[in-house]
Amino acid sequence: MRSPRARWGDSPRPRFDWIRAGGLGIILALGGCGAPPCPADMVHVPPGTYRLGGAPDRDGASHPLPPSSTNLPGFCIDRFEAPNRAGADSTVDVRWSDAAEACRLRGARLCGEEEWEAACRGPDDRLWSYGDQEEPGRCASAQEGLDPDAARPQTGVLEGCRNALGVHDLIGGASEWTSTRVPCPPSPQGTARPGEDCYVLRGGTLWTAAYGDSCLSRHWHGPAYAQSDDGFRCCSDSGGRR
Repeated sequence: MRSPRARWGDSPRPRFDWIRAGGLGIILALGGCGAPPCPADMVHVPPGTYRLGGAPDRDGASHPLPPSSTNLPGFCIDRFEAPNRAGADSTVDVRWSDAAEACRLRGARLCGEEEWEAACRGPDDRLWSYGDQEEPGRCASAQEGLDPDAARPQTGVLEGCRNALGVHDLIGGASEWTSTRVPCPPSPQGTARPGEDCYVLRGGTLWTAAYGDSCLSRHWHGPAYAQSDDGFRCCSDSGGRR
């Protein structure tokens, strides 16, 4: 993808002109002249201050975080839902521990829910990954009455269902396990043993609108709970191992 570059000796002042054109900023953004910050199948989310949360049920969201902002370092996030391949069936019906282990075996980890929401909303603070207005049909979301055993989402097939950075299917498809723990309510939606914490899932699903369908969408299950609309994707630190 890189265009050929002239050698330093090909013009009288190539280094000076290149730096003035912004080359130094590119080098700094990539962490010097070494490897890019993320593997090819992951997307770099830049460091910055990101808005989180909103009013209850705002834009169809279920249990959004309280309104706040957070400073995050840059990180890498899978381009697609697991198995992170365009056109593949999303990996669903998976327990939290299995999702966490799948990421660990790649040298990655489950995303924290703040990272997930920051990736979905982006630096320009969108309510849907693709913009501020909902566009029905743009993502695989909220088709009530589908048989979950017969209808399985495919990731990366709806080109319009992506954010400005190129992350696909943060809206719809499968809800995605995160590493964020919360106390289970008295009657959690999803089985949990007494005294056990639940884990947060983010994003809406193909089968129901109950969880909301925006970047604010949020619910939780016990770690041993697995359902046909529960999937995941992985994150990693910028410049770190897969």
